[in-house]
Amino acid sequence: MSHTRALPFGTKSIRSVSDLENYLEGLNTNDPLAFIPYFTPDSIFKWSGQPDRSVYEFLDWVLDVHLTVTEKLCLRKAIFNGDGTVIAAEVTMQFRGNDSFETDNFVGKWGPVWPGNGPLVKAYVWYTLDKDGHIIEAIEDAHLLKAATRPSRIDKSRL
Repeated sequence: MSHTRALPFGTKSIRSVSDLENYLEGLNTNDPLAFIPYFTPDSIFKWSGQPDRSVYEFLDWVLDVHLTVTEKLCLRKAIFNGDGTVIAAEVTMQFRGNDSFETDNFVGKWGPVWPGNGPLVKAYVWYTLDKDGHIIEAIEDAHLLKAATRPSRIDKSRL
């Protein structure tokens, strides 16, 4: 994906739990203009088992993933260091399949996804912020909390 227009980097800051919740809600919208303002142009993303990504690679990846699933991120806990430049956050992510998307093992480890259904995942995310409260690095370690379970399929020939 090519980013031909200028993106509004560094126009929103994270200084509080409320700001962090607003950032996560922006990710939920799947609208880059709702979450890119929290990043610097040099932000780096380190997601569990994935290669490090620049902000542009991260944006492409998020938008690609969201073609197949919706993702609802909810902040559970957040701890800010004394000067507000590091945040340790616990976040849950509920994935649900879009349209006709279906897989038996989402991202190779989180189980089945089908329209309206998918796994619940817990992530621990460490954010490093610059002095103005913009994300310069995000490191995530995610684990499956609950795989989606498909309803039983009754073999009508046995009835």
